Amino acid sequence: MDIASEIQSLVSTIQTLEPSVARWNTARLVFVGATAFVAAALAVTSVVAARRGSALAQAQAELNRLKDVRLTGILAGKDVEIGRANRSASEAAEKAESARAQTVKLEIAAAAQRERAANAEKSLLELQEKLAWRNPSPEQAGSSPYC
Repeated sequence: MDIASEIQSLVSTIQTLEPSVARWNTARLVFVGATAFVAAALAVTSVVAARRGSALAQAQAELNRLKDVRLTGILAGKDVEIGRANRSASEAAEKAESARAQTVKLEIAAAAQRERAANAEKSLLELQEKLAWRNPSPEQAGSSPYC
C-alpha cells in the first residue's frame, strides 16, 4: 500500500472515531456532573442530617432533664409521704404500747379488786356464821317464846 492510501484510510478511521470519542467524552462529562451533583446532594444531606441529629440529641437531653426534675419532685413528695407514714406508724405503736401497759395495770387492779371482793365475801360469811344464832329462822321464830 501506498502512503497516500494509508493516510486516506487513517483519515477515514479518524473521522469515524472522532464523533464516537466526542460522544463518550460528553457522556463522561455528564456522568462527572451527575456524580458532582450526587456528591453535593450527599454533602447537603449529611450536613442537614448532622444538624437534625444534633437538634434531636439536644431535645432528648432536655426531655431527660425535665423527666429527672419531675421524678425528683415526685420522689421528694413520696419521701414526705413516707416520713408522715413512718411518724404515724411510730405514734400508733406508742399508743398501742401505752394501751397494752394500761391494760396490764387495769388487769392487775381488777385482780386486786376481785381479791378484795373475795376477802370481803369471806369475811361476811364468817360474820354471818358468828351471828347466825341471833337471827332465828322463820320456823325457829314461830316457836320462840319472845316473838
